[in-house]
Amino acid sequence: MTCAIRAAAVGVLLLTGPPAVAHAQPEQCHWTSDAVAVSNAAQADADLMLAGATTAVSAELHTPARLDPQGVSVAGDWGFLQARILGPDGNWIDYAGTPYADAMASKSYYALLKRSHDDGWALFDSRVGPTDALDQQWPQRFGSPAVFWHCS
Repeated sequence: MTCAIRAAAVGVLLLTGPPAVAHAQPEQCHWTSDAVAVSNAAQADADLMLAGATTAVSAELHTPARLDPQGVSVAGDWGFLQARILGPDGNWIDYAGTPYADAMASKSYYALLKRSHDDGWALFDSRVGPTDALDQQWPQRFGSPAVFWHCS
């Protein structure tokens, strides 16, 4: 069952289902695709993607941050990551003193990655606190599989 995820809670509104579909928490959802079989990432891949994304989000925020992964999936050579942004203390990130201090940003982080030749993962696109469905742009911009959140 495909469902819309509340933008304020997750930072993305799916356009693949009817607007009246029930909301779900991120823990109940994962990336999926009609065209490509998508499974949860192997632990080694998930760890590599998370490490690179954590470095990128900390650099973008100009402050140390942690990512609490809510969904990590792989489709061929493409990786998809959704996480909650936490501060170094493990609590929700406080955007005060960051470039997002005055923004209407969620506490979510989304990333599109591609497997590199050295078995690592290169970050293709990512967003801190997105409020739009950025994953809808990925196939046209980067040639990634068309993906959406699948909630069970």
